[in-house]
Amino acid sequence: MIGFDLLSKMWSGNHQAEMKELIEFLEKIAGQSPDQADALAQFRHALVHGYRLSVRKKKGQEIFTFQISDQAGATLSIEEIKQKVFQVN
Repeated sequence: MIGFDLLSKMWSGNHQAEMKELIEFLEKIAGQSPDQADALAQFRHALVHGYRLSVRKKKGQEIFTFQISDQAGATLSIEEIKQKVFQVN
């Protein structure tokens, strides 16, 4: 996830890039839907800042929870399996 963060900074040309640029990169370059891009950005925050599989989103205070899957043949990188509960493939 840090790699996506670094790539979004290089792609945007803004080395102080924040959430907006990361989400834009995930949508435009990685081909994620807006909801998937937001969830992946929250997953990144959970891992990098909290070392856990959940995070409270600053805006709106929503809690995102993640589970990891090694499911072979998964077609989505991230999918919502319940409200604000995501499986990362």
